[in-house]
Amino acid sequence: MVLALILLSSAVMTLEDIWFATKPLLQDTLYYLDRILTVVFFLETDLKLFAMGCVMYFGNAWCWLDFVIVAVSLINFGASLLGAGNIPIFKTMRTLRALRPLRAMAKMEGMKVVVNALVGALPSIFNVLLVCLIFWLIFAIIGVNTFMGKFYKCIDKDTGEKFSHEIIPNKTVCLNETGAQWANSRVTFDNVLIAYLALFQVATFKGWTLIMDDAVDSVAQNDQPHREVNIYMYLYFVFFILFGSFFTLNLLVGVIIDKFNEQKNKGGSSLDAFMTEDQKKYIAAMKKASSKKPVKALPKPSWMPQAIVFSIITNKKFDMIIMAFIGLNMVSK
Repeated sequence: MVLALILLSSAVMTLEDIWFATKPLLQDTLYYLDRILTVVFFLETDLKLFAMGCVMYFGNAWCWLDFVIVAVSLINFGASLLGAGNIPIFKTMRTLRALRPLRAMAKMEGMKVVVNALVGALPSIFNVLLVCLIFWLIFAIIGVNTFMGKFYKCIDKDTGEKFSHEIIPNKTVCLNETGAQWANSRVTFDNVLIAYLALFQVATFKGWTLIMDDAVDSVAQNDQPHREVNIYMYLYFVFFILFGSFFTLNLLVGVIIDKFNEQKNKGGSSLDAFMTEDQKKYIAAMKKASSKKPVKALPKPSWMPQAIVFSIITNKKFDMIIMAFIGLNMVSK
């Protein structure tokens, strides 16, 4: 029931759009529905807090998430009742309503288990990110030493087109030329921080060819660049994509896989990280049941005297009598 209300609360937020102000009926409906859901969630939080106690409730990270989201909703509710809903700080807090779908995650055991498994892998992921930053630092330093100040070019002020190096060979001629401007590229390698941004753009493969073109066309500082004069600089970007992008990405995936293999080596399967406790108990019970082979029943003889004797020796009372005689035999000795 609570999960359905959480999903309903999340769906309500999707109805707001650019034409929302022109729909007064929808505005009123969503306003009162939001207030009703806020009260329901507040009562749910109070009941859980009363049932679990403060120590147990606030000792659970998922309960903390519920508490923060409900508290933000209550603050917005109170601000709107007092007529302070248009104050900037409360309008900003309204954006925190986007956290409401996380409450649905807190109610679904399967999703909680996946999130907990990923959180368990965070230390290893952090180590991989440090390795990635070190790799990128190496390439950033190489880029600064190679391309610093070399992405400047003479362009037409009106069209933004780059002049040919045969017409304007350097900065001095460009500054004396009417309608010309000596300008730098938007993404450069002039210092390490900007170089990190350039490498990030290369790693995402968004607009990275413009950076590579500037690098390949680069010449000495204050000289006008010209096409592919520095063609060996292609290798810089090839090596960065191999080691700074593909290698680190595969390393990150490998660490996550290794984390789940670690769970497997502890005695469970690689899927244990994605299973709840009840699911683990069910799997263990099924494995235990499958390991026990059924006892094959002996066929009853068709010859009558043999069948009578067979019925006697297969009776539980016969086993009990034999056990009694065995016990007397042990006592007599």
